[in-house]
Amino acid sequence: VMKFVNEIGELTKRKNIQIQLTDMAVDWFIENGYDKNFGARPMKRLIEREIKVPLSRYIIFGYNGENVEGKSILIDVIDDKITILVSERVAIEEKIEETA
Repeated sequence: VMKFVNEIGELTKRKNIQIQLTDMAVDWFIENGYDKNFGARPMKRLIEREIKVPLSRYIIFGYNGENVEGKSILIDVIDDKITILVSERVAIEEKIEETA
C-alpha cells in the first residue's frame, strides 16, 4: 500500500502537499486491493481510483473552492469508504485523533 501511496506523494511534493494515511485506511486498502489470483496488482488500480484521481481533481479544480497547495491530505475510512480530508498542515495530527 505505502509503495503506491509514496509514488503519489512524490508527485504531490511539487505542489507542497503532504499525504498521510490512517491505519484504518491502510487496512482497508489491504482488504480490498489484494486478490488471490492477481496478488497486489489490483491494489494499484484501487489506489488510483480512490486517491490519485480525486486528489488530481482537487489539485486542478480545488477542494471546496480552495487551492490545496501547501495543505495536508489525510486519507481515512468513514462508513467503510475511503475519505479524503484536506486541512492545514498544523492540524493534521488533530484530524487523526478526531477520526480515531
